Order: sequence, then C-alpha cells, then structure tokens
Amino acid sequence: MWGEIMRLVQVTAKRAPNLPQFLDQLMVKMGAVALEPAPELLAILDLTATEQKQILASLYETPQWIILLVRDRIQRERLGNQKEAN
Repeated sequence: MWGEIMRLVQVTAKRAPNLPQFLDQLMVKMGAVALEPAPELLAILDLTATEQKQILASLYETPQWIILLVRDRIQRERLGNQKEAN
C-alpha cells in the first residue's frame, strides 16, 4: 500500500504546477472523497509559486517523506480516537 502511495505522489508531483492542484489530483488518484489536512499544513498553500515548485520537486524526488507524514497523521488520529473512546 505505501509503495502505491509513493508512486502516486511521484506521478502527481511531476505533473502538478502548484500545491493546490497537486492535492486535488492526488485525491482523485487515491479515490479520496475529502481531504482534512492538519491546520499547520494549510500554511503551505500560501507559499510563493517558486516555493511551491521546490516542494513539488522534493515530493517527486523523495516521496517517502509524504509517506512518513501520512503514517504519522494516521497514528495521531488513532491515539486521539482511543482517548475519546476511553
């Protein structure tokens, strides 16, 4: 599963001209209905075009970083849900 996500991140990062389009295209490719990014990640959408292109280049070159972020988010959400259940 993580290998497939890495491939989708690379393919999407290579073709997207900016971060909002990257997120939109990635959601479609992953079959995601909605995206609920962490508030701290929303700030990246306010970056300049040059900064966004640098991020896209990094995602293309090292997609394992997105995997680490996804796994971290899943883990934090699981812990939060467990605390709410108790």
